[in-house]
Amino acid sequence: MPTLAAIDVSVCDDQISLVFSHRALAAAYAAYLEAEDSRPPYAQAVPGYRRLAVFHAASKEVTLAMPSFLTWFITMRQPDDEDSVTFTFSDEDEEQARAWAESVVLFEPPVPPGTVYDLEDGVRQLHVKRLWNRGKLLQRLEELKK
Repeated sequence: MPTLAAIDVSVCDDQISLVFSHRALAAAYAAYLEAEDSRPPYAQAVPGYRRLAVFHAASKEVTLAMPSFLTWFITMRQPDDEDSVTFTFSDEDEEQARAWAESVVLFEPPVPPGTVYDLEDGVRQLHVKRLWNRGKLLQRLEELKK
């Protein structure tokens, strides 16, 4: 049975906070974000955007700057699910949001497949995937850092 890892997400003062169930996963994610920030602007997913990731080892938390082209709100996504953060963006910001979402790695597979976001009532939405196979995510983060 694979080891599952959980990620809780919140937003405060334009900072995205991700709390991981495993410290090693939080550290690997912060290292991945730092590697992304260290790339030259032409090689970044969103040129000029800095994640400014901070790893808090004691709380297994990683914070990063939320890009200006995103907005967010809290929603109850399923009757038995707890509240979650939904990120949205406008049509004119779609290209940047798509590149950002792909570089952040942690979003759920969108519906319909083949896009990077959900389209609900005409609003483009991104949702952080809450449960992961720990080993596979660690491996993916290592591969992406290269």
